[in-house]
Amino acid sequence: YSSRAAAPMSKKPTGLLLARRNPVTTFSMWSKLNPGSSVAVVAPAGPVPAEPFRLGMEILSARYKVVHGGTAPDPWDDLPYLAGDDASRAAALNDALRDAEVEAVFFARGGYGSTRILQALDGRALAARPIPLVGFSDITALHAWAACLGIPTIHGPVVTQLSRLPADQVEGMFRM
Repeated sequence: YSSRAAAPMSKKPTGLLLARRNPVTTFSMWSKLNPGSSVAVVAPAGPVPAEPFRLGMEILSARYKVVHGGTAPDPWDDLPYLAGDDASRAAALNDALRDAEVEAVFFARGGYGSTRILQALDGRALAARPIPLVGFSDITALHAWAACLGIPTIHGPVVTQLSRLPADQVEGMFRM
C-alpha cells in the first residue's frame, strides 16, 4: 500500500483495476436460470477437446439456448496450451458479458490462461448486469475477479466435464 496519489488515468478503469478501486461491501445476486434461458459458452483458458465439448454441449443445449460459443475454438498455434490468443479469449468473454440476451456464462474448460486476460475484461459490464459465471480450475481466477466486483459465481463443472458427471450432479448445478 502506498500513500502516494496514483497518476491520473486517461481512460475509465476496467478489469482488475476497476475491482481494486471499488471495494465490495455487498454482493449483487443474479436471477435464477430457467429452462430455455440464453447462455454463453466461453473458453478463456486451455484448448477444448472436441468430443467432451460436443457431449457437454448436448447436455447444456437440451436445457438452455446457447447464443455464444456453440463450437469449440481451435488451439492457438503459437501457444497450443491456450484456446486462442489472449485478445480473442478476452473478446469472447467480453462479448458474452455485454450481450443483454446472455443470462449466464458457462466455461468450456479450465487449464491455464484465464489470468492472462483479467486486465482486458470489462468489469463494468458484469457489474452493471450481474450474471452467473460457471466453471472451476483455472476459472477460479475469474471467480475471484467477479467477487471483487461484488458478483457471486458458481464454482461448478465446465462444459467438457458435463457428460462424465452423474445426472443428479448436473441437475443440481442446473437448479442453482
